[in-house]
Amino acid sequence: MNTLICPATLRPGQPVALQYTGPQAWLGRLAQGRRADQLPALMAAVHTLCAHGHALAARLAWRAALGERALPTPAERTHLTLAVARDHLLHM
Repeated sequence: MNTLICPATLRPGQPVALQYTGPQAWLGRLAQGRRADQLPALMAAVHTLCAHGHALAARLAWRAALGERALPTPAERTHLTLAVARDHLLHM
């Protein structure tokens, strides 16, 4: 199973038909050797569904790790809202 492509495995006939192996299983290996400021873009590239939200969450985590304020700015909130609306319109 390639967890980068399919984070869940179907197991028909077993009591639990869907087994989730989330990013914690492989994200550390992907991030290894990269600069920390590259991780928001990496998160967005890996999580194409809600990529903008994942990138913002990673940026906020990075800020918190630096001891900075880890709340989105009004501009970041607006950008996220517009990006999500655009994604929804593209998928409809």
